[in-house]
Amino acid sequence: MVDKEPIPIASTLAEFNLQWEQLMLQWPEIFYYRYGGRKEYAIKLWGIQCDLGWCALLSRFLVELDAEARRLGVPPPRISQIKEKLGSLRIRFVTPKRQADIPTELRALVLKYGAESMTTCEVCGDRGRLNQSGYRTTRCEAHQPSPQIATPYK
Repeated sequence: MVDKEPIPIASTLAEFNLQWEQLMLQWPEIFYYRYGGRKEYAIKLWGIQCDLGWCALLSRFLVELDAEARRLGVPPPRISQIKEKLGSLRIRFVTPKRQADIPTELRALVLKYGAESMTTCEVCGDRGRLNQSGYRTTRCEAHQPSPQIATPYK
C-alpha cells in the first residue's frame, strides 16, 4: 500500500470543501460506512465544524491515523465528527459499542492533535494561542477577536 501524503492548507472555503472531498476519497475506510445496504459518509452524522486553518492539521492526523492503524493491524476507526470546541480540535469516532473499543494508540492521536490545535490558528494555520477571554478560540495575532465592549442597557 502506498503511503498517503498530507494535503496543503486551503485558502478559501471552496478549496477547503474540495480538499475534504479529496480526503474522504483518499481514506474511504475512515469516512465511509455501510448503512442499510448503502455506502454513506460516516461524517454525515455530525459533519465538519472548524475553520480553514486546521485543514493541514487534520490531513496530517489522517495520515498518522492510517499509518498507526496499519502498524497495529486493525482497521482505522470511522470518523463521525470533526469540530472546534473551546478552542481545540475534537474528533469523534463511530464505534460499534463504545470509545474504549478503539486501541489506546489511536485515541492518543486524537489527544495529540487536539493539543497541537491549541497552538495553531484555526483561521490561517499559523502559530496561534488559545484566547480565553469570552468565547475560547485559538488564533494568531492577526486573527485574534476584538475585545468585547459591553454597552449598558438603558
